[in-house]
Amino acid sequence: MRAVACIAVLCGALAGACSGDDDRRDARAPTSNREETEATTVSAEVAIELFRYRPETISVGAGDVVTWRNADGIGHTVTAGSPERRGSSFDEAVAADGGTASVAFPDPGEFAYFCTRHEFMRGVVVVG
Repeated sequence: MRAVACIAVLCGALAGACSGDDDRRDARAPTSNREETEATTVSAEVAIELFRYRPETISVGAGDVVTWRNADGIGHTVTAGSPERRGSSFDEAVAADGGTASVAFPDPGEFAYFCTRHEFMRGVVVVG
């Protein structure tokens, strides 16, 4: 199971490096592998309320897991990058009315993200 998670992280990193996506500044990409993130303690939470990520910028430590919890009555996404330059390291749907999605951030860097359904919704995870 650990080997599968490592392979998934490496594939994501290679895909990002080959595509030229700038959703992170380091070689290893965050992982949204549900099996891995569910087994890890959530380190930080971002609320999705009134079509905003709250807080818009969150700081966590390397190896932490960020969970987004949707309080809106409509679904959203948490997608790496920006509408202008979409990343490939994570793309999670967050169901309406309490749905959640989690992403692990193994290495330091800044990770921009947005909602593909509502492109004005943007946020940043700063991993120190």
